[in-house]
Amino acid sequence: LAAANGMNESDVLAIGRRLVIPAPAAQVRPTAPPGEAAEYVVVAGDTLGSIALRHRVSLTSLARANGIREADLLRVGQRLRIPPEQRGAEDASAAPARGPVPARSGPQRLDLPAAAPAYFYEPEGSGRLGLRPVIFYLHGRGADPARDCQRWAPIARRHGWLVCPSGAGHYGGGRTWNNDWPAGQAAVTASLAGLRARFGRRVQLYGNTLIGFSEGAFVAMNVGVRAPRTFSRWLILGASDGYLGADGAALVARSRAGLRRVVLLTGEHDAVVHETRRAGAWFEGSGVTLRLLTPTSLAHELALEREPA
Repeated sequence: LAAANGMNESDVLAIGRRLVIPAPAAQVRPTAPPGEAAEYVVVAGDTLGSIALRHRVSLTSLARANGIREADLLRVGQRLRIPPEQRGAEDASAAPARGPVPARSGPQRLDLPAAAPAYFYEPEGSGRLGLRPVIFYLHGRGADPARDCQRWAPIARRHGWLVCPSGAGHYGGGRTWNNDWPAGQAAVTASLAGLRARFGRRVQLYGNTLIGFSEGAFVAMNVGVRAPRTFSRWLILGASDGYLGADGAALVARSRAGLRRVVLLTGEHDAVVHETRRAGAWFEGSGVTLRLLTPTSLAHELALEREPA
């Protein structure tokens, strides 16, 4: 009932609110013997990821059991086989490097023309089926964008969509942007367009958020100053004044009217912390609302599990 109405189970109802009552057939068939697949009937608002989460199976195994792709759209009334895998188990490849992550289904995949795939999570909580902002995360060099997306999901999904594009290059078993911000800009633009085409007016086109770490910070800063209306809020992890080149101060000044808020977060033990402070001076000098954070507990790292706050 909560899923059909885009709500949390604990949400308080307003008098007069209209609720969608899902069809009684939309349930797991209770007669499935142990070790055999159960059945589920899709209702409005379902995604493959939400069904996998509800029945505590991995997204990959659910898609494979039904001969579909993880990114495929579902139709109301479609019957799905729920595989009899170990309840609560997740793909080993999705485990975080350190610290626990709340049990969630894996990210959905967005295949893009002439670009590496992007990964995304839908919003959760009240209002998730309405227009919601998009949070983009641009990964560091050598990262796994799908895994990073899973790490960000517990923080980001309550605020809106989470989208994690992939760099086109390969580095150390992961992905890299090849220090090519125009290619990164193309990947971000294609990801937003692809998400909008798939989910329509649930996807906000302007006033979104860019997050970038390390090499992804370089791409994010360059994308952000050139599209401040689309990305009016930034969280840059490991920013450097060198990322925008000699014209950096002028680029920031030109984008000032569109920027609502910029947060620069660099560990005090990160080698670029002094460059972050110089970049911060550009935003302050242009009148952009800035928060500069240099915690002594961090170096050059993405400490989502250790210090999520």
